[in-house]
Amino acid sequence: MIVENKIENFELRNWQDECVRKALKWYTSQSKYRQFVMNVAPASGKTKTACVIASELYKRNLIDRTIVIAPFTGVTLQWSEDFKDIVNRNMEKISSVEDISYTSFDTDICATWSALANIQDNIDLICKKQKTFVVCDEHHHAAVEAAWGESANSAFRNAKYCLILTGTPFRTDGKDCTWFNKGALNDN
Repeated sequence: MIVENKIENFELRNWQDECVRKALKWYTSQSKYRQFVMNVAPASGKTKTACVIASELYKRNLIDRTIVIAPFTGVTLQWSEDFKDIVNRNMEKISSVEDISYTSFDTDICATWSALANIQDNIDLICKKQKTFVVCDEHHHAAVEAAWGESANSAFRNAKYCLILTGTPFRTDGKDCTWFNKGALNDN
């Protein structure tokens, strides 16, 4: 068994346990793609599942830090709480370059998609210096040819692993989401 099926007061459902196993296998057994997509219905437990994946990556010494990009400030607060409960590490909410300038290189951080444009160079620097696990929550916000997609490409091009969380892996405007390589989606 790769991971324990229970984390303190939180028990993984079967799909979550299977997802954690697949993500860890994906990250540790191949190098062609560094992104793993978790396409699950909204409010089904993606955040907690992602936290378990981060916890396992830390236990295996595969990452030094986690950076989460979420759609709204309220969601960043949920991330911070779940991350502390499951991973047992603090996660700071970042909204500007000033916030990130005082953040040490051992702090996990969470920012909104809209804040990413202002901090992308700092995030890229962190990803260059450390083994960084990036979680993109509600990834459909990042269209390839739009500001948030360009910010994600710039900020996370040097991340070791990326976890793409979505309940809607497409955009209503028909634009492609960044990192949704059709080959990568079909290889699994």
